[in-house]
Amino acid sequence: MQVILHIGAHLRATMKFRHYMGNNMEKLAQDAIAFWGPMRTRKGLFAGIVTPLPGIQQTKAFRRGAGHVQVNLDRVKASGMTELVVSDENMIGTVRENLRLGFLYPVIGHRMARYHVAFGGRVTDIVLNICTQHSYWTSALVYRVARGHGVPEHRVLDRLVGSARGWRNVVTDLVCAVPDARIWVLPFESYAGLPGAHFEHMMGRPAPTTDARDRKNATPPLETLRANLPGDLRARVCRSAKSAGGGSKMTKKRLLVCATTKISTGSPAGQTGWPGWPAALGP
Repeated sequence: MQVILHIGAHLRATMKFRHYMGNNMEKLAQDAIAFWGPMRTRKGLFAGIVTPLPGIQQTKAFRRGAGHVQVNLDRVKASGMTELVVSDENMIGTVRENLRLGFLYPVIGHRMARYHVAFGGRVTDIVLNICTQHSYWTSALVYRVARGHGVPEHRVLDRLVGSARGWRNVVTDLVCAVPDARIWVLPFESYAGLPGAHFEHMMGRPAPTTDARDRKNATPPLETLRANLPGDLRARVCRSAKSAGGGSKMTKKRLLVCATTKISTGSPAGQTGWPGWPAALGP
């Protein structure tokens, strides 16, 4: 049985893809494809694999979690399924952790090495959706502001702008952690609104026709973001938005403005001229 891990990244249409998979469960079952999403993985299935369980020694908790995963894998295989898709971006880390440390998924290697063992070495493919770095950090900062955490301080923006860690480093860590799996790096700009095309690229077969047309976990509108800000800061943000220039260079000012006004800093769809683009990994 093939095991395909869809690991994000966060805020890169992962919920839309899972919604699409959920809408096509009957057709997937007919094609011998099983699917696990967060409703399965975050309700005890992965307990103890990365985060220790309260009151249980870490090694023992990991063994218990790995055993739980492998028992469930055996059940899926015994049911006649030939492929299993597991979609959960929290396997590689969290947005909050990235913002706190100022790096793109700094512990992805450690986490995925543990999942590799937990799955008993059965992982055959790993799919990672990435985007321009300034686009990712903008989405992450909007995610923070929309949840009431306020506009990021300048020291936070300094870490993001000055970070030398890019998607190439993330993929390198992933390859080292799961050396036997095929790694698929898909650009968000090409697949965000096309879960069917995403499925076809992942699975190598025609996609089910029932599609997910509505947006999931979308960035809040401008009015909602501004409503979360204090009045004086809201006025300053409006003035900053009017004075912000064009271009896509990731700077402190642009990140701050983007995080609070949703000003577009992205490159045109399909453009690949940015550090960390998959082409930099080879043809």
